[in-house]
Amino acid sequence: MSRLVLPRSHLILDPGIGFGKVLSHNLSLLNHIEKIKKLGFNVLVGLSRKTMIGDVIKSTVEERLYGTMGANASAYSKGARIFRVHDVRPAC
Repeated sequence: MSRLVLPRSHLILDPGIGFGKVLSHNLSLLNHIEKIKKLGFNVLVGLSRKTMIGDVIKSTVEERLYGTMGANASAYSKGARIFRVHDVRPAC
């Protein structure tokens, strides 16, 4: 059986924000993106419209665009470079 070897640049780490975590877990992951980045892989975050955004800014899902953009900016400043978003144009 042959083994497929991918370059590290083709691998992405996603901390899984929102999946089976409470707000404090999600905020901790967001606050420590730089530690995940230090593992040497590209980091993806999917914060768009997440419940954690609504919990922090006390908003409905329809009102979470600016909170999402702020959280994405924070993740970007810590090294994340790939973002899963619902609102592509504003995110760009």
